[in-house]
Amino acid sequence: FRKYLDSVPSRYYQQMRLEHARELVRESPLSLSQIALETGFKTSAHFSTAYRNLYGLTPSEERSLSH
Repeated sequence: FRKYLDSVPSRYYQQMRLEHARELVRESPLSLSQIALETGFKTSAHFSTAYRNLYGLTPSEERSLSH
């Protein structure tokens, strides 16, 4: 897995979930807590931290920029 995708499976899967979440944050009327649950995060805090670590912004900051 690492050889071809330069990642471990858990990190790759989380990145895919966050990419989907980013689309929803930018384009969906769903609340951020609903997006967190829909994309497989157990808590909004974990979602926000993972999102900020990948994109440099929290989901709420991202949403305010896109609206």
